[in-house]
Amino acid sequence: MLDKPAKLKEFQTYIDGKWVSAASGKTFQTFDPYTGEWIAERWDNWLKNDPVVMFDTLGENLRKLKLIYMDCGDHDNFRIHFGMRRFAKKLKAAGIPHEYEEFDDDHMDVDYRMDVFLPKLAKAISN
Repeated sequence: MLDKPAKLKEFQTYIDGKWVSAASGKTFQTFDPYTGEWIAERWDNWLKNDPVVMFDTLGENLRKLKLIYMDCGDHDNFRIHFGMRRFAKKLKAAGIPHEYEEFDDDHMDVDYRMDVFLPKLAKAISN
């Protein structure tokens, strides 16, 4: 039995081709690495800012947008595809026009997807 929490890999943000730590240098855990239990305060803070949760109160504002386009890899390193699926499901149920695509890739080096979404963005902002 472990008498202290196991070390966990710290995740950084991928910016401009490099993994970058937070400017403040701060990190935090959302669960106890020893027991796997959620730290409620941290999880609650996440939920307050989660677009899927915020949709329930603010989703109607999305009707004002000219374009809602979302895409992600179907095996995203950060599991974003799960939240995107939930968000797309809520958009569909509310009858809010949107496009959602999953592609066979992960979160990294997906610049080639610009050929898909930039023309859509250009069309939306030029109208």
